[in-house]
Amino acid sequence: MSESPESSSGSFAFRLATFLILFTIGVAGFSSLIWQRLYGESQSNVNADAAVTASPSPTPSPITNNINRPTSEPYVGDLSIFEDP
Repeated sequence: MSESPESSSGSFAFRLATFLILFTIGVAGFSSLIWQRLYGESQSNVNADAAVTASPSPTPSPITNNINRPTSEPYVGDLSIFEDP
């Protein structure tokens, strides 16, 4: 069972294209990590030095989870009707 030259070259082209796409994505991700390591920390130091102390904000009112609406009576029937046989 040998492959014809056409299908062999098509398979090779597909594998090569797949490899190049994955390789490009990998290089982009790796270079992004390196960039973040090299310049991310120095950038945060610059922002920390330039930060201005903010005036205290008023405390927000407490959030309540109360919902005021009419409700129906709970189901008191047999729950086995909802199970698979």
